[in-house]
Amino acid sequence: TGILRYESDHFMLFIKACLQMGSAPECDDLPINIIPVDYMAKFIVHDVLYNKNDNGRVYNIRTDDCLNLQDIIAYTAGRVNQKIRFIPFKKWQAELIHAGTKNALYPLLSLYLDENSRNTIEAYSDIAKLKNDVFTDSYRKLALQTIPTIKQRLPVYTDFLVKHGFFVCTMSLSNIL
Repeated sequence: TGILRYESDHFMLFIKACLQMGSAPECDDLPINIIPVDYMAKFIVHDVLYNKNDNGRVYNIRTDDCLNLQDIIAYTAGRVNQKIRFIPFKKWQAELIHAGTKNALYPLLSLYLDENSRNTIEAYSDIAKLKNDVFTDSYRKLALQTIPTIKQRLPVYTDFLVKHGFFVCTMSLSNIL
């Protein structure tokens, strides 16, 4: 699928920062939707070419397949053989503030400094709340390839990020595959 500019992607930096700190905010109430760009692109091209009767409908291009942020962080930590603890947001925020300049979120630290900064994390889940029935119906009618589930894609994403040195794995990936 498409290549991600992981070294400047806020979501990826957030996960990396949590791994570096060994802690993450409790966030089991934040659904995350990740859809590969190649599936989105195929849909857009096919829909433009073959759906002549769309009548200006709005497409929220997302699937119903979501995982909560806490599960994504826990899976990633396990995949790279790192321990992670989930703590209240305020405690995590204090740890982040003291994590130092080598922490992945340091360039974005100002987004996490005030009392409303949990909103920064909650923004990740906003797309999962959008109505997507028009996209789902159109995707099904176009009979495009089934989008692999996020659980099927997470190992691919994590292994890619380890291979490229973005995530540090404390054991060989061949031992966990």
